[in-house]
Amino acid sequence: MDEKNDQRPLKGLGASANLAAAKIAATFLLFALIWILASDHILEVMASDRNTLALYQTYKGIAFVALTAVLIYWLVRIPLAALIRARDAQAIAAARFRGVYDHALAGIAICDKSGRIENCNQVFCDLVGLREDELISADFDMTVHPDDRIYHDEKFARMRSGQLPFCATNTRFLHKSGKPVWVRKVIAPVPGPDGELGSFIALAIDVTDSQLAAEALRESEQRLQHVMEATGDGIWDWSVGSDRVKHNIQWCSLMDLDDRFLEHDLASFIDRLHTDDKARVEGAIKASLDTDIPYVSEHRIRRADGTFIWVSDRGRVVERNSEGHATRMVGSVHDITEQKALEQHHTHLLVKLSESEAESRRQQLLFRGIFECSPDCIIVTNLDRTIVSVNPAFAHTFGYGPDELVGKTTRQLYSDEQSWNRVGEYSIACDGVLSFEQDAVRKNGETFPCKVKLAKMLDEHGAQLGKVGILRDIGVERERERALYQNRQFEALGRLTGGVAHDFNNLLTVISGNLQLLEYDLEKSEHRKLLADAIQAAEMGARLNQRLVTFARQRRLEPMVIDVNDLCSSMRDLLQHSVGEKCQIVMKLAADPTTLLIDRSELENAMINLALNARDAMPNGGTFTIATSNVRADFETDGPREGFLIGEYICLSASDDGVGMTDEIQSRAFDPFFTTKDKAKGSGLGLTTIQGFVRQSGGHVSIASQLGHGTTVKIALPRPVETVTKSPDTPSDTAPITVGHGEIVLLVEDNRAVKTVTQKRLELLGYQVLTADDGFSALQSIERNPLIDIVLTDIVMPGGMSGVELSKQLLAACPDRAVVLTSGFFNDVDLPVSEIGRSTPVLHKPYTQSQLASAMTRALQKNHGRSTRVEKT
Repeated sequence: MDEKNDQRPLKGLGASANLAAAKIAATFLLFALIWILASDHILEVMASDRNTLALYQTYKGIAFVALTAVLIYWLVRIPLAALIRARDAQAIAAARFRGVYDHALAGIAICDKSGRIENCNQVFCDLVGLREDELISADFDMTVHPDDRIYHDEKFARMRSGQLPFCATNTRFLHKSGKPVWVRKVIAPVPGPDGELGSFIALAIDVTDSQLAAEALRESEQRLQHVMEATGDGIWDWSVGSDRVKHNIQWCSLMDLDDRFLEHDLASFIDRLHTDDKARVEGAIKASLDTDIPYVSEHRIRRADGTFIWVSDRGRVVERNSEGHATRMVGSVHDITEQKALEQHHTHLLVKLSESEAESRRQQLLFRGIFECSPDCIIVTNLDRTIVSVNPAFAHTFGYGPDELVGKTTRQLYSDEQSWNRVGEYSIACDGVLSFEQDAVRKNGETFPCKVKLAKMLDEHGAQLGKVGILRDIGVERERERALYQNRQFEALGRLTGGVAHDFNNLLTVISGNLQLLEYDLEKSEHRKLLADAIQAAEMGARLNQRLVTFARQRRLEPMVIDVNDLCSSMRDLLQHSVGEKCQIVMKLAADPTTLLIDRSELENAMINLALNARDAMPNGGTFTIATSNVRADFETDGPREGFLIGEYICLSASDDGVGMTDEIQSRAFDPFFTTKDKAKGSGLGLTTIQGFVRQSGGHVSIASQLGHGTTVKIALPRPVETVTKSPDTPSDTAPITVGHGEIVLLVEDNRAVKTVTQKRLELLGYQVLTADDGFSALQSIERNPLIDIVLTDIVMPGGMSGVELSKQLLAACPDRAVVLTSGFFNDVDLPVSEIGRSTPVLHKPYTQSQLASAMTRALQKNHGRSTRVEKT
């Protein structure tokens, strides 16, 4: 609260008092007026008879009583209101005082006139080590050190008698423990309501540290004074009354003055003081004159040549008159310029040392944090390669406890003596950082590759103390590099295979299409048999092409809902035929559901492939075991693998007890075209194709084998996160073929041979066919022939417009127009589903006449609702 706000209640009290006084004065005036008007003489004149006079006197009495009541009301109310306001103001003041009292940094005690403590705050209690209840009613003297009580009592008596307005001095309190506590004590009398002495208030601040320092300084100054007197320092003698200062010759020499300045006035001395020191020196001189404390000052003073020197100036009052005023003061001056310079230098060094120590501590904490938290392995050894310390990552990586390696040599970390000696020789010869890769050995004997960096550890003189090494397990890194290399191989081979497959599918489309056209015109059964064999060969070529693109992860899978247990059971005879009569098949199927959304044909091919591999691994017979289980992938137990996410999987494993594999063969088992079989028995694409299919399905395949103990291949396929339903079956080649009713078909195909055979196949189905070479010419044809019912377009075409883009433009212009897409690229078939809807039929080249007829019919039925005629062909 500011000063203006503090004055508002006072102003309000003054205004209320003035108003009350005015009301009382008005009442008195009215009273006097009525008194005059109602006097007996006036009433007798006014009254015509005695009855009237009696009535007037009655009115007079009533008026006097009323006025007297009003007067008494105002006389009572005003002091009472003032008392209430005073009480409220006093409560506010008391609350403010209590806040200051309780939270003051100084100890506060309130004493009565006799010196007994009436109240004190917690700080005061802490100064003497007593509780508040122990101090209440106690004599203030008991808090003062016995050696200082006489001085305290004297000052207290002078204040009690009114001779001293207050007492401010440094004195000692006696702590409960017996330890003296130096305090800066200020005691002031507080007048009572009658203006006489009412109580005392004492403030005490702990100055023990500064007092002890001051005492030490005073002792030092006394010793220095004796030394100065012995060494001839500058001496001065000041006659306070005459204001003349006398010096010895040493003082003049110190100031570089001649003998004329052996005596001068005090003003000449003050004039020589440095501007920044003048007020402080004058204050110190005045304090020494007014009290008994010595004059001590360190200041700068100007010499005759204009330079300033630092001096230690000390003095004391040696004479006082009868009134206690100082009349003479003597002292000495000592040149401390060099001392000040040393102090400044020392202070600078202390600051630097403190900063250096702080930086050292910070560096230690930083290095300790790096050492403890680094994911890399850190090891510190001495000169004989004995381990001094390892960080937690090192102990964890090598499988040891935190302190299990300390005190042992590094030999146990190497796989052989030769490697240990070679690294030791290299580290001695290398002056800088030695970097190399080395196989290390864990506690359990496991060997793993690591990247190592070694550096010498030197002391401040450059002498070698030992070595510090940083190791990093690069086993996972090498595995990732190998996987990355393999993926790049897959990508390159996939791009090549995808391009070849597209052209091959176009060729197969022409071949199979023409063969199917010929099949309609042949009557002889032997010719139709030849054509059927040719068509079957073309279909086998298409399936081979599908396997190639599956291996290259280019073909779109056709997932359907299957139960793996049911699939395994249904394939038992086929698998038995694949492994041969010498081998026994054992199936260990999971009891819980094994439902998957997977490409059935690819999974069947994978199982047959694994059965054939097992047959070749067991030439003398054995057991081929197929097992299913539900598992959960967890990185903490299984480790991270590329494309292998945490989640629920169905594991299909195929095991044999055949010849097994070496580690080298096992590491290359999934490499394309790698095989240990004869060229006539294996192509090297079996496991590679399985890996491509499994990865494309979001799963993972692994192989575990031991020479002489057989091989196990595990396929982990992700379980669907949602309930799935079985997909509708696709039309078979033996289903009735639906034919058109003369609908106009726009065939968009850039390959001339494919376009020719497809046109004939469509005409054979009863459609009228128009052709276009690309998307732009197709749009022009539709503009010229708006009655076109359906568009059959390839997805990949030249000219900058794909079949998908053409379909989008056609459907945007006419949503009822039917569209069928076809492609020789298997990875293109997902695109139309997401961009133009799942209702658009997609044909994969090569396709049969039945598949072509079904796709055309479904597209026309959806967009036109037309009925179709069914013929058996």
